[in-house]
Amino acid sequence: MQQKRPKEQLAQLGKRVLLAVKKELYFEMPYLSYAVGSMTDCMDISTRAMGTDGWTARFHPHYLFETYLSRPGRLNRVYMHMLVHNLLLHPAAECRPRRLFDVKGRDRGCAILTEDSYPAEEYLRDVWNLSCDIAVESIIDSMDVDCLRMVESDFRNHWYDKLRKQIRTFSAQRLFDYFLVHPISGEDFVRLEQEFWMDDHRFWEWSPKGDEDSPKVPEEIQYAPMANLPLKEVWEKVAKAVQGELENSGSKRNDEAGRLRWSLLLTHTQRGDFSALLEKYMVRREVASVDPDAFDPAYYHYGMERYGNMPLIEELEGREEKRLETLVIAIDTSASTRKRQVQRFLTETVGILRQKSYFFEQVRIHIIECDERVQKDVEIRRVEQIEEYESQFEAVGGYGTDYRPVFSYVEDLRKEGRLRSLKGLLYFTDGYGIYPERATDFDTAFVFANGEDFDDTKVPDWAIKVYV
Repeated sequence: MQQKRPKEQLAQLGKRVLLAVKKELYFEMPYLSYAVGSMTDCMDISTRAMGTDGWTARFHPHYLFETYLSRPGRLNRVYMHMLVHNLLLHPAAECRPRRLFDVKGRDRGCAILTEDSYPAEEYLRDVWNLSCDIAVESIIDSMDVDCLRMVESDFRNHWYDKLRKQIRTFSAQRLFDYFLVHPISGEDFVRLEQEFWMDDHRFWEWSPKGDEDSPKVPEEIQYAPMANLPLKEVWEKVAKAVQGELENSGSKRNDEAGRLRWSLLLTHTQRGDFSALLEKYMVRREVASVDPDAFDPAYYHYGMERYGNMPLIEELEGREEKRLETLVIAIDTSASTRKRQVQRFLTETVGILRQKSYFFEQVRIHIIECDERVQKDVEIRRVEQIEEYESQFEAVGGYGTDYRPVFSYVEDLRKEGRLRSLKGLLYFTDGYGIYPERATDFDTAFVFANGEDFDDTKVPDWAIKVYV
């Protein structure tokens, strides 16, 4: 009887196999070098295949060796699948929908999909796992890389086409929301799991509080440079490095990377401080009000007591303040911009602008609805009119997007004297359009809805990008 190999020998052999996989990924996609080097490898017989906890790639030796001998290209795909999970923060508990942790009883959305005995928490977790796998596989399928190429089944392509009609963005969150609102048959659900499954998710963090239900930092990397950081912060740093490499690698590499760059942008773009942006557009003017900072009551009372009804100093009847006086808000109402996005932007903008402390009594705000041309210009002279505009908003337009007509229109308004002291223009859009080449002499900010489908890659260097 042949003697079994020692555990250490199996682990070392498995690491040599994965080293060959990582080398191939690195040579094909050098922009992933930081990501490929961010996971260590370790043997783990608690899984039947492979999986990642964010810090390590865990493998069962039997699965690893059998796959390497029969389908070596499959291991490239599995390893890349795990890397993309990490880059999109799927293993981090704090990046998941709250309802995964706040389940009470059964979820009504399971009725079509499951039996009554199927626990809601388990169902939601299965839906989340499937959503993450579809999001990752759709990215890898879009990549023009030989070592990752796989023949796509008719079933897979059918579901891609079906989902794209409802969801423009294949993010895990969007897919999760879709499957809860549109439950599918149990048979289709099982087939989808089989079609998109690549790795074991049991090692993911499943508790937002980091208790016993969440994996600890593996012993193998406890002394690694980033081992003391939360999992989310580790992969945010890695994703930032990958984004930087992609931006510097040229158009050929970006085309090769498919949807990867855009998915990283969508996941890791931080929400901007809209109020801080508006403060940049404020001007200083004198307003009629008592200025307590410039008034010393001691002199006032001394004069009244010494000379009788004759104060030595009186309250100033005006004070200088910085407020908004003139502002242009352009709203892209083209076919590619969804009404829901526009409404969310309007709601947030109105919530800030209706605070009277932002404005002088006399204001001039132009809200311009536009697509390939200026469709409508609503002039606001009183703060109260902003709320009226939001409640009655109906998008005018719906064609392509050309940003240039808005800037030409604004220049005409300035020449006519209708836009004096213009400090800034906010252009809410999804980024799919023709930008002006010449810089403006006022601040221009292109505003994107974070979490939505947008393209900010062609925004001119002289403009500001804001994500709200």
